Amino acid sequence: MKASQFCYWLQGYFELSKAEKIDEKTTEEIKKHLKMVFKYELDKEHGDEEMQSQLNEIHNRIMDY
Repeated sequence: MKASQFCYWLQGYFELSKAEKIDEKTTEEIKKHLKMVFKYELDKEHGDEEMQSQLNEIHNRIMDY
């Protein structure tokens, strides 16, 4: 699934489910998929090796909270 497809899926999930909250399992699954999107699709488009290292550090900090 490409990043844009995941974003459409996520938007549809919230629109159709009318969820006020999401459970811990769903949150973890969304976080895992976002990690993959950043690692395999988005990060490769931005900068040299040093920039990639910085982006990876940011993503790892955000996704590990």
